[in-house]
Amino acid sequence: MEEALSKLSRKLSPNKEPDSDRELVRYVVKAMALEACCEENAALQKCFQQSWYPVCLKEQNEYWNCYRKATTFVEYSLQKKNPVTPVYK
Repeated sequence: MEEALSKLSRKLSPNKEPDSDRELVRYVVKAMALEACCEENAALQKCFQQSWYPVCLKEQNEYWNCYRKATTFVEYSLQKKNPVTPVYK
């Protein structure tokens, strides 16, 4: 598992190793949330390629709502298995 997390951290921040376990957990939470919201992210990126912010407001709201829910869920799941200080608090 440590090897997978190390690879993940290099992928998210290739020029820098995480300074702490907390930062590594933050990378994992972010990666899992991005994976969970890949459809919403793809729709938002497609909209941005065709237009700009006011037109893409619906897609942007859907993506950020998904991302917030996913980060909350992942963070909760990780804390339930291994209680630590909240990542984003």
